[in-house]
Amino acid sequence: YLCNGNYNLKMAIYSGDDDTVCGTMGTQYWMWNMTQWNVTSDGGWSAWDLNGQTGGYRTKWNCGPNQQNISLVTVHSAGHQVPWFKQERALYVFENFL
Repeated sequence: YLCNGNYNLKMAIYSGDDDTVCGTMGTQYWMWNMTQWNVTSDGGWSAWDLNGQTGGYRTKWNCGPNQQNISLVTVHSAGHQVPWFKQERALYVFENFL
């Protein structure tokens, strides 16, 4: 619905890589199997850093007729409630990937 609308949105799905409730692998499986989405030219897996350490990884797709951006962002060492486990990294994701 959001991809097919004319909303001009930037969307991000984020996941802690230590999440035992909704594991990152399941989220990746769901997103990589969205056949109508295309990985952007700059959207392959890339590490993002915070304070000189790897904070996680990101990949980005275009979806829908207006090529809306949707990103999958992982947060290293975070559990299910990312902002609870890694406050600074969660804020960085919010400020930089939306």
